[in-house]
Amino acid sequence: EDDPRAATRDLQKHKVTRRDIVVGISAGGDTTYTVAALQWARARRARTVAVSANPRSAICRLADVAIAPRVGPEVVAGSTRMKAGTAQKMILNMLSTATMVRWGRVLGNRMVHMKLGSEKLLDRGRKILMRTTGAGAAAARRALEQSGRSLPVALIMLAEGVSKGKAEVRLAASSTQQILRAAASSGSKKRRLRRARRASVP
Repeated sequence: EDDPRAATRDLQKHKVTRRDIVVGISAGGDTTYTVAALQWARARRARTVAVSANPRSAICRLADVAIAPRVGPEVVAGSTRMKAGTAQKMILNMLSTATMVRWGRVLGNRMVHMKLGSEKLLDRGRKILMRTTGAGAAAARRALEQSGRSLPVALIMLAEGVSKGKAEVRLAASSTQQILRAAASSGSKKRRLRRARRASVP
């Protein structure tokens, strides 16, 4: 954290440009690495955010946006993991969640762009498909398998009754959020029709 050149190398490795936002995180706000990273980002006209527990810190003065909760003295002097660390983690959770929403990765209150890399997440993905499209458990499981465990692709496959290839074309051709909303709406209509048919059966 004391090497400013490491910050430059890391940002270059990630190909940061003026279209990016760089968030600098430092409890005290004066860490050499973090200061250098924000300076480098500003020089390339990227937007910058500081997350610190010290509103008068170097990174707060440097960044376009400073988020600096006043947490007070730590319970254990010399450690920032209790108050400052906890507050910063909450802030980062809010930033990442808001980013996912703005990027169209969330449909309603459901995360529909999850990486289904474990059995727990795979089960969560199946439940999201079932609740969004009205599909049964077997159909949701089959759609996930056929889609290569891609939740957005599986959602479109189920809601619109199309193949994996056609669902992928739909996703590539337009706004992801618009496509998913349309697919979810289609799924809701199908559920209402099924309920109406069941209700009409004597």
